[in-house]
Amino acid sequence: MRSLAGSRSATSFAVEATFGTVGAMRIAGVRVGPPAVRLLAQILDDAGYEETARTLTEAIALAVVEPALTLADHEAILTALGDDCPTSLAKLRRELLDDQARRRRAGF
Repeated sequence: MRSLAGSRSATSFAVEATFGTVGAMRIAGVRVGPPAVRLLAQILDDAGYEETARTLTEAIALAVVEPALTLADHEAILTALGDDCPTSLAKLRRELLDDQARRRRAGF
C-alpha cells in the first residue's frame, strides 16, 4: 500500500486501502473489472474529479456492483480518460461516447 506522501490524495489512498471487497462493477452498462475500477478512480482523482472518484471508492468499499453515477460523472469519466485511454477502460469509454452521441442526437 502506498503512503499519502507526494501528490496522492486521500481519495486515491482510500481506493488502495479498501479495494478487493467487490468484484466487477457495471458502469454505463459495461462490466469493469476490479483493477480497471481502481485505475479509473485514480485517473479521475488525478484529473481533479474527486467527487466521481469518491463515488467509485465508496462503491468499492460497500461492494456496490452498479454505482449510482450521474451524467456529470459520465462526462467526468470521458474527460479524464481523454484520448490516452488505458486499454482496460477502452470499452467503457466507447460506450460513454456512444451514449453521449445518442443524447446529443436526441437533443439532450
